[in-house]
Amino acid sequence: MLRIRDWSKTFENAESRKLVNLRWFNCPAGIDSNGYIELMSYGEAGLLAFGVFQAICQWSATRRPETRGRLVRNDGSPLNERQLATHLRIDISHLSPALELLKSPAIQWILDESDDAPTTDLPPISHSSPPIKEERNHKGGEGRGEDIPRARPTDVKIPECLDDPGFLECWHRFVAYYREAPENHSGRAMPFQTQTSNLMELSRRFADGGLDRCIADLELSIRVSKVGNLQDSTKCHDNGHVNGKKKSEYEI
Repeated sequence: MLRIRDWSKTFENAESRKLVNLRWFNCPAGIDSNGYIELMSYGEAGLLAFGVFQAICQWSATRRPETRGRLVRNDGSPLNERQLATHLRIDISHLSPALELLKSPAIQWILDESDDAPTTDLPPISHSSPPIKEERNHKGGEGRGEDIPRARPTDVKIPECLDDPGFLECWHRFVAYYREAPENHSGRAMPFQTQTSNLMELSRRFADGGLDRCIADLELSIRVSKVGNLQDSTKCHDNGHVNGKKKSEYEI
């Protein structure tokens, strides 16, 4: 099983460890570590490996807290290279040599779970992180209304078939929009049951059209401004209607 070396210590802080869903991760500043210098000495191969490592970190930050930093499925079982390549949207012909370089003794930014090597050579750790402030959305007329925090998705279980960074990014926006939408006068977050039922329906749609279909349905649901109601992108035609709206009325 592969893992990112010192993920929690290097790429998270006390605040991020409390969050179920991250929209960011701590990426240390600096290009003076031995590992970085060694990586760049490989020329194009080193640049490719560095890009792959950043992609792995961005993907890992979207995972649940108990699996962040480890290249595993939600159930903790290891991902093989082909599965990881699919998650990262990187051709396996590029991923395989990059992983070998990242695991090499001179760099070791990626380690086997059983590897007890001392921690060195990651980019310098930033011990002071800017405070996390909840984004707020001003709701109501100018000079009126109240500041309502943006919603974070409730801790619902994401089905395995939908556990993909592209889908999760779109799902987070769909859940956040529920609170921010004009139709939601109370400003309340999407209920747990609503999230669960939408995810169950998206799992069924995945069987018909895959992730692209599910993401398209979420994007359409946000565009037509129907709070919490999951739309069907396959029923949207150039001259058709969705929920009584012409396409031109909701298309961005």
